[in-house]
Amino acid sequence: MHPTVFLPMAAGYAPLVGHHRHLLDDEVRTRAFLDAIARVVKSGDTVADLGTGTGVLAIAARRAGARHVWAIDRDPIVQVAAAIARDNGIDGITFIEQHSRTVELPEPVDVIVSECFGPMAIGGSMIPAVIDLRDRFGKPGVRVVPGTVTLVVAPVEVPEMYEHVAAFTKPRFGLAWNAAHRLAINNVYNTVVSPEALIAPAHAMHTVDLLRDQWTGRIEGRATWRATRAGLVHGLGGWFEADLGGSVTLSTAPSAPATIWRQVVFPLPEPMRVERDTEITATLACIHGENFDWAGTIGARTFRCSTRYSHPAALTP
Repeated sequence: MHPTVFLPMAAGYAPLVGHHRHLLDDEVRTRAFLDAIARVVKSGDTVADLGTGTGVLAIAARRAGARHVWAIDRDPIVQVAAAIARDNGIDGITFIEQHSRTVELPEPVDVIVSECFGPMAIGGSMIPAVIDLRDRFGKPGVRVVPGTVTLVVAPVEVPEMYEHVAAFTKPRFGLAWNAAHRLAINNVYNTVVSPEALIAPAHAMHTVDLLRDQWTGRIEGRATWRATRAGLVHGLGGWFEADLGGSVTLSTAPSAPATIWRQVVFPLPEPMRVERDTEITATLACIHGENFDWAGTIGARTFRCSTRYSHPAALTP
């Protein structure tokens, strides 16, 4: 069996083999964080590892010279991390099975490490959780790994991916499935986008600064492009660039080495044809890490989608 084949769990404790194993297997991701921790953590530092998972980054911080590491995870996977540390003779780490928002650390920390990136890096709870822990327990001048995360977007031509999205436009068993299609186009899809799929050069739409930003519940960016070739725009392709510190960066761009995150596509309600130099505009927002809104113009045409309309409750008679 090819080593990249993922076997879905049918029963048992899925997070270990179904999620954390794949994170560890991502050499690009894991090596980047290990390299950054080795450069950022200094001898005698106190470190908080938020979302420690299997503990590999907490152990790296201890090996880099941290006096003590507070390894936090709300999932029982933290018990696995503690056992791995014991088996490898690693001390100086306190493993805490608790949500970070309710954790009370006995001391402030010099460094916060977290790799809990959700979709497009900003989906999920990592960003507000890191900011909360930073504000409550970070020393003045606290270092954060990653320090910044930049969201990058480009209009893309992805016909095979869009065929999957638009599957409900075709009749099945003598029935029309328009209602299902309305939900499908308001989802965000994790996929692989090739560099050749870009209709215009990528645009850095927003940068989250985990050293300084405050959490407002909304992350938003805008961009304008000019198409560099004719083609059919199926959606907006997105990825992220993370500055991990110590001159270490992690990119999930189509041209970068592949990672577990791949790229994401925000589909249009229908494909739109463009000619060279057609103006394309877009806004992208993530609300409380739960919902994405994307809207814009392609020439004189407009589009608007939201994951808030991807749920059955959005269907009204």
